[in-house]
Amino acid sequence: MATDEKELSLVLDDEQKMLQQTASEFFAEHSPVDRVRKLRDTKDAVGYSKALWKQMAELGFVGMNIPEADGGTGLGFFELALVLEEAGRRLSPEPFVSTVLLGAQAVLTAGSDAQRQAWRVGKALRQPLGRA
Repeated sequence: MATDEKELSLVLDDEQKMLQQTASEFFAEHSPVDRVRKLRDTKDAVGYSKALWKQMAELGFVGMNIPEADGGTGLGFFELALVLEEAGRRLSPEPFVSTVLLGAQAVLTAGSDAQRQAWRVGKALRQPLGRA
């Protein structure tokens, strides 16, 4: 194993427990299920809250699995999965999977240096990809 690789443990460490708790409390407070129903029933054109997305970005949720060199926090997919689990538990409609998991990873994996720079998390992910 390379020196910069971490061994995957299925037992949460203290930081991961704190992250999971923070995400759980955040989504419980800001994304109750009746919020999703209201968005559906009012046929909200956007389908999610831009203000809530901004709060998620400020908490670091949208840049978790993005390397620090690309403007993220450099955590891993395991930590991202903890936040996604809590978002899913509350049916949060924010475009987390399409932006953070799929869109950002496509740019990081296949993008040129110029594209990676243009889509830095601090600049682009504060607004979901494809919704600029």
